[in-house]
Amino acid sequence: MARFQVKQYKGHEKGSTGWDSVILKNLSAGGGTFLTYKKDLEIGSLLDLKIDVPGFILIINCVGKVLRIAKPKSTSMFCTAIKFVDIGEQEKEAINTAVEEALEQVNQTSLT
Repeated sequence: MARFQVKQYKGHEKGSTGWDSVILKNLSAGGGTFLTYKKDLEIGSLLDLKIDVPGFILIINCVGKVLRIAKPKSTSMFCTAIKFVDIGEQEKEAINTAVEEALEQVNQTSLT
């Protein structure tokens, strides 16, 4: 699970008032994609993010930049792609480890 709020910064004075929950579709140490009902995001917006990584106790706090927004016809949600622009090395390692462990589980399940 992940949460975000629009970051207030110079040139973009309207930040979020609260955190919005999203559904993570894809996650890597460089960024990810998520589904949200929020339709007022703009390409280039900076987002404060809190990401709960499965298997880890820590919550990753980082900043992402919106790269792309798509609206699939089959849903009322928006698919938003971001790249991390402010994330620590420890957080990147935690994401990489979680992704590797998830892939190992998928491989083990598909072999049985």
